[in-house]
Amino acid sequence: MTGYRTALVLCATPRSTYDAITRPSAWWGEAVHGRSSVPDDEFTFEVPGVHWSRLRVVESSPDRVEWEVVDARIAYVDEQDEWSGTRIVFELEPVADGTRLIFVHRGLMPELECYDSCSQAWASLVHDSLRRLVTEGVGKPYADAATQDSIANSAA
Repeated sequence: MTGYRTALVLCATPRSTYDAITRPSAWWGEAVHGRSSVPDDEFTFEVPGVHWSRLRVVESSPDRVEWEVVDARIAYVDEQDEWSGTRIVFELEPVADGTRLIFVHRGLMPELECYDSCSQAWASLVHDSLRRLVTEGVGKPYADAATQDSIANSAA
């Protein structure tokens, strides 16, 4: 099964890249709850009113991390469980400049209704937020509902 794929080289060791990947609340979304570092850990991710998913860690080592999307709901598409049964894979390999990270969301196919928005989101999350977490120590995860409310109230 193929799916969305992107790659980049990070000026960091595979171990520090792995450590960042296994902290999805620091780069994917503040509303990540649960454990995400060893096989059989489960966690959820949510953007309220938009997306919710429950993921299980299938593999977790400094050269490969794989998550299975056990259940998911995407509010803005007809088939809201498009992500259910897909897999999110991070392959890490040492290179002269640091670590080559290959990201694949297996099953996120171009014919799916969410493909355009989801692939754009992954591109931003991997190439910007995760890269920043690995190289600068701080990612740009999606804000949780409380943070979003706080931002909205301070802007009012």
